[in-house]
Amino acid sequence: MGRIARKGFEYYRAETDRFRDIKIRKLRKEHSCAGYAIYQYVLNEIYRVEGCYIRFTQDELFDCAEYWNMREEEVLRIINYCTETGLFNAGIWKQYGILTGHSIQIRYVSMCHAAKRKTVIPEEINLLSEEKSSFPVSRAQLPVEAASVPICGSVAVTSVPFTEPSEAPVPLKEGILPEKTGFIPEESVNIPEAYNIKERKENISSSSSFTSVQEKTDEEDNSIRTLKSDLEYLNLKDDQIRWACILKARYPAMPLEYAIAAVKDSIRNGDYLKPTGRYTRNFVKQSREAPAVFKYNGKYYMLSSGCTGWDPNVAELAVADSIMGQWTTIGNPCTGPDADKTFYAQSTYVQQVYGKGNAYIAMFDRWKKKNLEDSRYVWLPLEFGKDGTITIPWRDSWDPRTQWEEQGDFSAGKGTFLLNGKPFVIKAAELHYPRIPKAYWDQRIKLCKALGMNTICLYVFWNSHESQPGVFDFTGQNDLAEFCRLCQQNDMYVILRPGPYVCAEWEMGGLPWWLLKKKDIRLRESDPYFMERVGIFEKAVAEQVAGMTIQNGGPIIMVQVENEYGSYGEDKGYVSQIRDIVRANYPGVALFQCDWASNFTKNGLHDLVWTMNFGTGANIDQQFAPLKKLRPDSPLMCSEFWSGWFDKWGANHETRPAADMIAGIDEMLSKGISFSLYMTHGGTNWGHWAGANSPGFAPDVTSYDYDAPISESGQTTPKYWELRKVLSKYMNGEKQAKVPALIKPIRIPSFQFTEMAPLFDNLPAAKKDRNIRTMEEYNQGFGSILYRTTLPEMKTPSLLTVNDAHDYAQVFLDGKYIGKLDRRNGEKQLEFPACPKGARLDILVEAMGRINFGRAIKDFKGITQSVELTVDIDGRPFTCNLKDWEVYNLEDTYDFYKNMKFQPIGSLKDELGQRIPGCYRATFKVNKPSDTFLNFETWGKGLVYVNGHAMGRIWEIGPQQTLYIPGCWLKKGENEVIVFDIIGPKEVKSEGLSEPLLDQLLVTKPLTHRNEGENLDLSGEQPVLSDSFNPGNGWQERKFDQPVTGRYVCLEALSAQDGKDLACIAEMYLLDENGERLSREPWIVNYADSEDVSHVNCSADKIFDLQESTY
Repeated sequence: MGRIARKGFEYYRAETDRFRDIKIRKLRKEHSCAGYAIYQYVLNEIYRVEGCYIRFTQDELFDCAEYWNMREEEVLRIINYCTETGLFNAGIWKQYGILTGHSIQIRYVSMCHAAKRKTVIPEEINLLSEEKSSFPVSRAQLPVEAASVPICGSVAVTSVPFTEPSEAPVPLKEGILPEKTGFIPEESVNIPEAYNIKERKENISSSSSFTSVQEKTDEEDNSIRTLKSDLEYLNLKDDQIRWACILKARYPAMPLEYAIAAVKDSIRNGDYLKPTGRYTRNFVKQSREAPAVFKYNGKYYMLSSGCTGWDPNVAELAVADSIMGQWTTIGNPCTGPDADKTFYAQSTYVQQVYGKGNAYIAMFDRWKKKNLEDSRYVWLPLEFGKDGTITIPWRDSWDPRTQWEEQGDFSAGKGTFLLNGKPFVIKAAELHYPRIPKAYWDQRIKLCKALGMNTICLYVFWNSHESQPGVFDFTGQNDLAEFCRLCQQNDMYVILRPGPYVCAEWEMGGLPWWLLKKKDIRLRESDPYFMERVGIFEKAVAEQVAGMTIQNGGPIIMVQVENEYGSYGEDKGYVSQIRDIVRANYPGVALFQCDWASNFTKNGLHDLVWTMNFGTGANIDQQFAPLKKLRPDSPLMCSEFWSGWFDKWGANHETRPAADMIAGIDEMLSKGISFSLYMTHGGTNWGHWAGANSPGFAPDVTSYDYDAPISESGQTTPKYWELRKVLSKYMNGEKQAKVPALIKPIRIPSFQFTEMAPLFDNLPAAKKDRNIRTMEEYNQGFGSILYRTTLPEMKTPSLLTVNDAHDYAQVFLDGKYIGKLDRRNGEKQLEFPACPKGARLDILVEAMGRINFGRAIKDFKGITQSVELTVDIDGRPFTCNLKDWEVYNLEDTYDFYKNMKFQPIGSLKDELGQRIPGCYRATFKVNKPSDTFLNFETWGKGLVYVNGHAMGRIWEIGPQQTLYIPGCWLKKGENEVIVFDIIGPKEVKSEGLSEPLLDQLLVTKPLTHRNEGENLDLSGEQPVLSDSFNPGNGWQERKFDQPVTGRYVCLEALSAQDGKDLACIAEMYLLDENGERLSREPWIVNYADSEDVSHVNCSADKIFDLQESTY
């Protein structure tokens, strides 16, 4: 018998440089390894089955998703991305649901020629012209496969056949105005027949003027202006925006989502002359009718009836992520008498109650077939369980006016927030419970209440709660639920910001260090491991406080999704995943996302409230202008109005004028704009929790005073009283609460330390390692690490290079101090003396806080790469990569320090005359415990513990010289203090002061970015750009005539806007040839001929300090 001709191949050729293809690289960047896996899978099926194409049906989608253990929706998103980037032909995919491509067909023809096969490519999908093809290609008709309908698009949905309209169409993309709109992949909406343009016999001319329509809508219909702004945000073309606005203008009752659906539909479908072939099948082999669809907590629900004619039957509830399915049945929601007969009624509609987030009414028709005149309606409220269940219990009677009285609600209304249906302006005070002693929580909340605030805004620090994977702590300082209860007891609402990333000048932005044990992890992206851990953490937080939302009678009115993601990247997919996690944990609660005016559109999700972050001195109207343009009816809120700023080691103490803060808050409240004052009370970065800023590396001090209205120790400041006075004008008839009693600080007489434990005499057991590794690879999160090795004979001096020391390294040769490498200054190399064979090299590295902002948050500690010695031999450098290390992990814990072998203090210097790193211990007496500030001006660099409490870091360079010691952590009588000093003290003494020392900077290096007598000569330089800037605040862009390259960039100001001698800018970026911002992580200021380092916010490095909203 004859053999069937084989179409596909058993193998195919793959180019070795395919990974350099820009399309492949974009695919991997967008969808990680999963994207490449799906692409290769499809290629394999193309060559295996038909040879040059594949009809990607619902069955193919199922097979692919099952093989890779992925969701079908995710596979389809990857397929669509492959067509958008040109890996597959987009037109053929859209028209036929077939995947092929020009290069695929070329390779197919070549393979057929090599195998001496006949080459057959269906005519409809042939991308090879005969004149360009090296081999003959037979034409064929595309086979019709009725059993397997092809799919394409973001979501498979039901298609509607289209016919060309007889009226003159409005041009839209490359097609024409549709007779009917068939589907929309996201937030799908079927446009009702009432808006069928042809059946309404409306003549919408393609020459209709967009301008005239816009003029009309400005006067008559604000919703069209909203639509136009939304569509501009989607980067649609003018004719597409014009079409949608005309459609909305002609049919005013048409909901906005239908107009947006029509535009999105046209973008994806092109013309409307053929069926799309897209559909989903739901409720297969079932008979359902009377669907009532509603949306709750980000998901779609469908209440439906069986098909039994006039006889009653069991209702059924189904759930789906998209309105087009797939739908999953979850059972009969009805409970009580006759629940199995749907109370002798049939579903009709589910109505959400305006102003009540979790209030819905199920509406049923009750038909009486023997007495139709006695038919009636049945309305019953839905009930939502804490476990996510939805029920419709029978009630003989109920009153809609009182049904939801005990259920609070908070939502975004038109131009205002709504609290229980009434307009509400948020006046929030930002506090962070881990930064405040638990005993003082209530007093700090009362101080905020007395200001005139009505809400507490707070971050949840992931790393504070989950010290190791799966090890959670919600007790003591971490008792989040107790803090929220105290807020409610003080009549304060709560805005919860659960991250997972928070920034906040906190270690690694709140992310736990142990994530870095997986070295290839992608933080704040759709990395599978990262997302898995995020889901676990967010669930653990929700178990503590999800029952405390306003809908459950608690104080939590809003929950934030991620944090300022626009300053990190552009990835709506990732932000959407975080939104879904948060929404699942806090059903029915208002969700919001915050960003800056310059970047909030990058990741703005349509179903979240958008808020802005900016600082004192900013132009309020300018900050909100982009948001008002896109969402004119949205309530406005500054979710972080920065009252001051944070301090960094080796830099001036930061302050901000009270007048600027007061003026900004007064202006916002006068315009009904909500705000959260970041910080109202900053508190303290206890222990090792202070983070570090970037670009560069700028570690934060222990105090988080922030120049806030309430000081670090809970004292009221002049800012506090001025702010209280302004807020008194906006109390809506209520009286401000009384200011609670303050805690009076005490002085403690000077005392001496009596015991010491030299570090090098108290080393833990060593680990031996051939290569350098980071702290994380040794399962160490915090503290210091000592690397030790023996050296070969070095007859001449050499150059020691450490790549890279994170963060402060001291180098010793046979115990003698050689020098230090300070990451803040970019120091990596030291001149190294000659030494005999077997000399001992010690590199002691202290880890400071991990970077908390930007891409640099992936901040490994210890030595991150290598240690090298470079010697000069016959005029040429010879570099040796040092190996064979002994490693000593010095974990920052009280137990580690207290268990060292202490001895009486003799000399503070060793036999070489050097300061001695190690632990120092003392006791001091207190008669009546209260707050104080221990002075460490005579000490080196390290960490302090008092009565076992981690108090924070000290460093002789300042500006902070004291540590805040809460009285609640002291005891009457004797108290213990241990200092771990990695440099060694100059004097072993301390005393308790009644006021902090936060502004004593002791650095030898000048703060100016210019050496004395140095002048920059630009006379021989040719400018690559000469231009001018417009007056006023806000971003401006100037383009070079052509791309330029270089290592240095110099900006020379020739004149000022106001004719004075001062011209200044707040922030500056350089863009690449694609308009993308270049990373500023490695930037340093080499020279500035005019800067004022005696005042905050006026030095040259502020050009990349990320404060674009303050001037």
